[in-house]
Amino acid sequence: MKVKLVVKLLLCCLVSVSYSQKLAIRQSFYSTESKAEIVVFSESTDNFKVSLKYSGKNVDSRVLEKNQMNYIPFDIKSLQNGEHNIICKVIQKESVIKSDTLKLIKLKHRKNEVKIDLATGSFIVENKPFIPFGFYCYSPVQSTLPEEEVTKGFNTISPYQKIMEDTFYERKRYMDRCAALGMKVHYNLLSVAGGGGVGSGRSSEDSITKDKLLREEVKLFKDHPALLAWYISDEPIGQGVPVKDVERAYKIVKSIDKHHPVSVVFMEPSGARRYADAMDVVMADPYPVPGNINEVSHVIKNLKKEFLLEKPVWLVPQSFGGGENWKREPTAGEIRAMTYMGILNGARAIQYFIRHGLNAFPKSTIAWNECSKIAYEIAEITPYLTSDETPGIAISHTHKTLCRAYRYNNKQIIVLTNTENKPKPVEIETDFS
Repeated sequence: MKVKLVVKLLLCCLVSVSYSQKLAIRQSFYSTESKAEIVVFSESTDNFKVSLKYSGKNVDSRVLEKNQMNYIPFDIKSLQNGEHNIICKVIQKESVIKSDTLKLIKLKHRKNEVKIDLATGSFIVENKPFIPFGFYCYSPVQSTLPEEEVTKGFNTISPYQKIMEDTFYERKRYMDRCAALGMKVHYNLLSVAGGGGVGSGRSSEDSITKDKLLREEVKLFKDHPALLAWYISDEPIGQGVPVKDVERAYKIVKSIDKHHPVSVVFMEPSGARRYADAMDVVMADPYPVPGNINEVSHVIKNLKKEFLLEKPVWLVPQSFGGGENWKREPTAGEIRAMTYMGILNGARAIQYFIRHGLNAFPKSTIAWNECSKIAYEIAEITPYLTSDETPGIAISHTHKTLCRAYRYNNKQIIVLTNTENKPKPVEIETDFS
């Protein structure tokens, strides 16, 4: 049945994405799993079916459900470590209308491995869904910053740093402290990967020297328990970094460590596709304040559409201001709205720019406390945000609101955000029983 809910909120919609059929191996790689899945998104059915063939085996066809993720499991216990081709065919009335060869990667298990679930956009850490929720910070990392922020609900940090031999123990110190606290590190390799970023310039060194330093750094930290992912390029389009240079850094990292994702952040997301072969994670850092915060929705929605079933999308929300083109910081309400705009449009990680204690950035204690509140909220609903269960209908009929339903373990929640700076009654249409 359909019911209407009327609520008052000072908060903060599902964006429709249209494809013919898009197919992917669900995880970036497999290790201990006995089964894998093909994921298919189809905008229509009309008796479409998908058949699989791998290692000489055929998997029964499945009829596709319209406008949702379709999962086709198959056994991988007998597959050896390495790369395997999975032949997928979309069939309509006995005719093949689409054929893709997908690459399944099976690796030897590593204790600190991090996988990507391409269906939900979340990470898999220690065999559990994980949504990174954290912040950039400066180096050297303030001595008490990790323990101060982990108690506020943050699970990830990403220090800007210059990879130098004489600062190795600084880096190892914060990595060890984060591991002890249960925090993860989005590890910054910008200074040796050639990707720009705050305080990361090493223009005096040639590419051969940087590549050597990059290899050494990855080898030093690839097995560290705090490692979440490698960060190799900061706004490459704006920095004028050629695609081939970022691709070279990516290939070096992956040749040494296939067990962790590699990320790139974009100031101009419309150009991200050109760098698709240089990253596993696509990040965006729209900083709209004091302008229109709805830019965040536009950016994340478009990236999610562009990279559906290819790469997860991360949002870097603005949590600074007062200089250059940013005349003020976002308010607590704007930070809340921007963060949930990202989540509702498909971002599955939040990394605020930038945290420098105690109140250097953001200067407002109220604003940073709001980030902490959201961190706890996202942690609480992570099972819903990373679930592959198809939710019911939840449609907001109120202007300038976003709304989406999520289902986990046969329970449903509705998440809403108000994109306008005024309170309003919200009317929601839902088929929840």
